[in-house]
Order: sequence, then structure tokens, then C-alpha cells
Amino acid sequence: MKKSGFLIVVILLASMFLTACAPKAGSAAGTLDGKTLVAEKCSTCHSASVVTNESMNKLAWGNLVLRMIGHGLKVTEAEQSAIVTYLAQKYP
Repeated sequence: MKKSGFLIVVILLASMFLTACAPKAGSAAGTLDGKTLVAEKCSTCHSASVVTNESMNKLAWGNLVLRMIGHGLKVTEAEQSAIVTYLAQKYP
């Protein structure tokens, strides 16, 4: 009986862990939302108008994001790509 109780606890803990690591609802697995990332990452140092007042192509946005990484922006390569793609599409 003790072994089955332990097994149930292990299964419950494993399911809780897997649920916590699952992609958030509303986003496809592996897809990052550029708009959300801009709001989360850029707004820590800048107001929204800093972004919305700009108009650049993808290369220029990419260079700007690289410059911000040099100033301490912490993003993964995937997040960087999603941010640049979003900005280039929304503010060309």
C-alpha cells in the first residue's frame, strides 16, 4: 500500500511539473509573441512611444535591438528574432 501511495505522489508531482513547463494558452508551441515581448522587455526602460514613433525596416530594427542587447537587454535568440519581426511588420 505504501508503494502505491508513493507512486501516486510521484505521478502527481510529475504532472504538475509538466503542466508548469507547457506553453502558455493562446500561443502555439514554440511560437513567441513579438508584441508581448516588446511590452515585457522594452517597456522596462522605454515608454511605448519610443517604439511607436519609429519607422524602420527589418535590418534597422535588428541593429537597434542588437544595440539594446549591448546596453543590457536580456533576450534569447528566438526572442530577439520575434521582437525584430514584430517591429518590422508593425512599424515599417
